[in-house]
Amino acid sequence: MEVHNGNCAVSARINIDYQGKKPKVSFSYPDKKNQQHGSLFVHILIVWLIINLPLGLYLQWFVEEYSSILLWIYLVVGYLLIYLPFRLFWTKIYPDVQAALSFKKLIVFKPSDVKKEQEYFCELPVFNNVVCDFDAVKDFGKYLKQFEIREHNFKYLGFRKKYVNESLWYARFYFKSKPLNGELRVVFK
Repeated sequence: MEVHNGNCAVSARINIDYQGKKPKVSFSYPDKKNQQHGSLFVHILIVWLIINLPLGLYLQWFVEEYSSILLWIYLVVGYLLIYLPFRLFWTKIYPDVQAALSFKKLIVFKPSDVKKEQEYFCELPVFNNVVCDFDAVKDFGKYLKQFEIREHNFKYLGFRKKYVNESLWYARFYFKSKPLNGELRVVFK
């Protein structure tokens, strides 16, 4: 599979190697060319309308009819002045906002949950790749070798072309040896 590098954290593969003195973090993307970027366009619009709702109600009921036109101009132009010049900033903070607004789940891996194929590992089989925070305690932290987030390898058919999956992800934790005590707590969405 081809690897693409970019600056947006949306739909990113993540690989963290814990074998050195300092963890090495790398990001890649399944399909950078057609990558779907998140947007706060609707979120900011809703907040803007809620903030301006009292003004809109006042002008609608107590002022002349032509003020409705001015109100619409104010709402549209004001919103565009808030969103467009700062579009890169809004895109940059999108993953943090998405994570803050999501309902998270918790899974706790015990030593009995560790599997072995070629290496020892624990796996979060399916999640949305919005949040994946973990705390490795005792042997889980001592033997943690690598952490990765990858997309499930399939393509789906859109209108006239196939798209790479950027919706269903898995996370794997690889270990140097089998943890005999402790736990791995993972908060995810």
